[in-house]
Amino acid sequence: MQNCPAAHRKPMLAIHGAEDQNVPIVRGQETVGLSRAIYNSENDTQQVFVASGADFGLQIVQGADHRLENINDRIEQTEGRSLAEKAATFWTCINNKARVAHSIDQSVDSD
Repeated sequence: MQNCPAAHRKPMLAIHGAEDQNVPIVRGQETVGLSRAIYNSENDTQQVFVASGADFGLQIVQGADHRLENINDRIEQTEGRSLAEKAATFWTCINNKARVAHSIDQSVDSD
């Protein structure tokens, strides 16, 4: 298994369309792109980042392909919010966690 030292303690949110043929969810070759690149599976990617110490979340969006517009539309239909709102919520939660951790560290240091 590979690792990615730069991912250590980094928050990551991967959002992937279930019907993506450009970058397949399972290991394999793209079927619609020009490069015919072979990609690792999302599961393999998740394992590398988690083993490297990242806080990695993966969401597979059913009914969406590779296009960002289609992923956004499906998230709006299923969750009632846009992809931008989902990302903003993710980063707000990450920032709040960081503030709490910093506050705890400050409290411990002052004791």
